[in-house]
Amino acid sequence: MLLFLPQLHLPPFLALLPSLLKSDCAEIVCKSLDIVGAASLATLEMSEQIAAEDEIVKRLIALVRNSKREIAIAACNAVLDLSAASAGRLRLLDFRAIENFMEPNLEEIQLLQLIPTDISETFLVHLRGLLGAVHEHRLHSTSSTCDKRNDFFAGNIRVCNLVESVFMLSINRGLLPESIYLEYIKSGIFGSGEASIESFFSEVWEVSPKLLRNASNDLLSEDSIFNPFLQYHRLKDAIPSSLPSMLKCFTSCPAIVADELDILHVIEEIKSHLGYPIIYNQDIRVVKTQSGEQELHYFQKQPESRCSISPHIFSINDILECEEAFKKGYSIALRGMEFRCQTISVIADELASLFGQPSAGVNMYLTPSDSQGLARHSDDHCVFVCQLIGTKRWKVYPRPDSKLPRLYEPCYSLHGLEDEGHEGHEHQQFVLKEGDILYIPRGFPHEAITDVDDDNVATVKFSLHMTLAIEIEPPFE
Repeated sequence: MLLFLPQLHLPPFLALLPSLLKSDCAEIVCKSLDIVGAASLATLEMSEQIAAEDEIVKRLIALVRNSKREIAIAACNAVLDLSAASAGRLRLLDFRAIENFMEPNLEEIQLLQLIPTDISETFLVHLRGLLGAVHEHRLHSTSSTCDKRNDFFAGNIRVCNLVESVFMLSINRGLLPESIYLEYIKSGIFGSGEASIESFFSEVWEVSPKLLRNASNDLLSEDSIFNPFLQYHRLKDAIPSSLPSMLKCFTSCPAIVADELDILHVIEEIKSHLGYPIIYNQDIRVVKTQSGEQELHYFQKQPESRCSISPHIFSINDILECEEAFKKGYSIALRGMEFRCQTISVIADELASLFGQPSAGVNMYLTPSDSQGLARHSDDHCVFVCQLIGTKRWKVYPRPDSKLPRLYEPCYSLHGLEDEGHEGHEHQQFVLKEGDILYIPRGFPHEAITDVDDDNVATVKFSLHMTLAIEIEPPFE
């Protein structure tokens, strides 16, 4: 398209664009937006001519909020192309583009803020109690998967409507003008002082793995960042017997598009999936690796790839079986802890803020003695392994490629690593004791096992650790 634009006599065509952008045909609108974007990038003169047309700029801004996704995406691209030149940026500012993009979400949140705090808090307590009762009922239900997703609680109210109401009443309670926890989280992971985190970013970040030891900020001390979570779930002394009660409290966390920043749009997209029990291979995995090679899943009797396991909704019997699986050497891996526990959510939010990312993920891994959960693999994101209880030995291998992996690109499996000769490579070994944190950059193959033989380690034989994942989104790299 760019090849033909210099020969295009732009002024007459500009007169047609407002009408084309108002067409009822989505294809015509998208093509017109593509032309606007291409013309904005073709020459500085064309960009200035488009920016000078009020109706075109107004229409571009309006189309960003179009209900048809393909039109909204095309409009976003056109706005970005127009903003490449200073004339376009000034015109977008003149028409309050940013404020217009945010306005619908702000209106809904501001309406929620009109509800008196005491009424909102009281109502939330009742709604959460109601939701807990529904969840308990569904766990014991023998109905089909489809029924569990679409059942009604009372009248015409679906369970997903109840979950959405809890979310909408809670969302504005977390909006603080300035975080008071950032320094607390920073010191809990990197220690106190600016020098420690500055040296981490300059010498370690995405360069090499590193063991962070913070004796003064022990993760099990009363003022540690993870202590509220451990205390609430009584995990210090009661694992694995406390595992079923914890899992019974959890609901499914549906997968969402990672670059979706409009949370109200996300809720609208996934609302029919809200509120039902955890799903295998999405929220939880029960897995062990034999002889460092084959991952076996407790709820999938034949050996199979992790990605090919058919998901199923957990019942109360499945939850009770997790304790038995743990006794047989299987690790319990729980995804999305930042959505399941408020204190973990705070840690994830502040860590994301510290690294300049839109979000951070948190997974929990409970591994019995003399066992390996996941097979050797590498990740497309950086992780901080926080050892909470017990001891675990980690092996980290050299990165097979100097190029950092991109988010959502296929990562290396165990067999892929062997094919590239990693079995013969030297590796770094780290023994994580309670309170230790290990940083592993993206792309570094790693594996962990609870076979540590050290007189100085804790007497607890199982291991409980959290991984804090920093996903480097392409727009933020």
